[in-house]
Amino acid sequence: MGLTVLGILGMVVLVVALVGLAISGGGVGWIITAAIAAGVVLLAYLDPGGH
Repeated sequence: MGLTVLGILGMVVLVVALVGLAISGGGVGWIITAAIAAGVVLLAYLDPGGH
């Protein structure tokens, strides 16, 4: 799976995690999920060619 696909999946997971965080009013699981997703999106953004 390429980084572009991971970036798209990361963005979807990030949105879901942020919505879950907003609904639950906070939670370590949602924060960790959002942080990992943001890292994946950042990685895909910085290396779009997958090099």
